[in-house]
Amino acid sequence: MHPETLWFLEELIVDQTLNEPMLQEIVPIPQKAYEQFYVQKIEGIPVMTHIKELYKHKVSIEHFLEEAHEFIKEHHLELIEKCG
Repeated sequence: MHPETLWFLEELIVDQTLNEPMLQEIVPIPQKAYEQFYVQKIEGIPVMTHIKELYKHKVSIEHFLEEAHEFIKEHHLELIEKCG
């Protein structure tokens, strides 16, 4: 199915990871994902809000990526319909 789950993962982590203060000191250009991720909702909550919550509660970057990928796999068809 297209887009694949890894494409969604790559696109959904842009906001959180590239806007980290440490990275913004080096490249002070605010980053934003595709607009549909901020607008479209899953379970009544914007897709990006789900991802931001996972990032906020991360134990490590690896943990965040695994949790985000699980979320994406769980909602893959809905993401394709609404955001793909």
